[in-house]
Amino acid sequence: MDYFPEAASLILLLALACSQAAFFDDHLSCENPSLSKGDLHVVIAGYDYDYMKNHYIFDFGMTNANYYFYRRILPRTLTTSRYGPCGSEIFERLLLPNHGRDAAAFFDYAYENYNNPPEVVMFLHGHAAISWHITCESVLTRVLYYYREAVNSGENLRMITLTSKRLSGVNYSDWFGRRSYTRRQLNINIKNEWKGLPAIDAEYAEGCHDIFTRHNVTKLSAGNRVHSCCASFIMPGQRLKWYPRSFYKALRAYHLNETFNDFYQSRICFEFILYDMFGDVYRSQQDVDDEKAWYISASNLLKSKGYRSDYIHRLKRCRTETRKKSYTSKSYMN
Repeated sequence: MDYFPEAASLILLLALACSQAAFFDDHLSCENPSLSKGDLHVVIAGYDYDYMKNHYIFDFGMTNANYYFYRRILPRTLTTSRYGPCGSEIFERLLLPNHGRDAAAFFDYAYENYNNPPEVVMFLHGHAAISWHITCESVLTRVLYYYREAVNSGENLRMITLTSKRLSGVNYSDWFGRRSYTRRQLNINIKNEWKGLPAIDAEYAEGCHDIFTRHNVTKLSAGNRVHSCCASFIMPGQRLKWYPRSFYKALRAYHLNETFNDFYQSRICFEFILYDMFGDVYRSQQDVDDEKAWYISASNLLKSKGYRSDYIHRLKRCRTETRKKSYTSKSYMN
């Protein structure tokens, strides 16, 4: 019997569409009132094929969201798309070669969506809310709080880190990541961003700086005092316009270059500068206090009377997956 990979992929797509109801919880809560169709993009920078089929992130109930799952393997397998719960749509994006980690995925997303960015962009690693630097609770509460702010006014939205110290108790706003490198000042010249780095980091910083120079990006736009680790965040989509589209194309090519070590690439030329690229400028101590209050208010959603059981239901599968990963050791508290 002849084998036609295109036909097989089409059959798979039809099977997914016909059986998608089995993937989702019939009692799932969807946000209402909601954002309009496609106003929220949820980007999952993974690499595998099957992880998008029944992801626990769908349980968070983000109505009308577009989900973009990155795949970095199986080049001959057609990408798929389908409808998801709460009026969402789910798209698969193939990005090759499998190099550059989450940085390559982000700059690819920024380049491809530059001309029509959504109101809100949410970006997560392939593990989404399950790792040593993030929790199910921090992602759910901050995303829902942000989502509702966007619905209510859409004004004064800021960049928010989704990173949170695991096992930190009920206040999920008490940790933004442990960083051993630069503490920046507002609008500091990019050339000074990487001063004092170890030699190998400095080498990759130089290559990254060359891209900035070629695209006339001489200063980072923000200068955020919160320097979160780990590049999991949510921000206004229009901030992608702060830099030229060609800049993102060059950064994508840089991170996809297999002659480089992508551990150092993605750390120096993405994670360490991300919040200075897209974050908020703090002009006073009040700005700092207001942001801290935002994180605390978001975490307090889990204490909301009348809603706690709903939030626990939305967290159920995520928490189950977390227990399987054994992120319970005290080593993850550092």
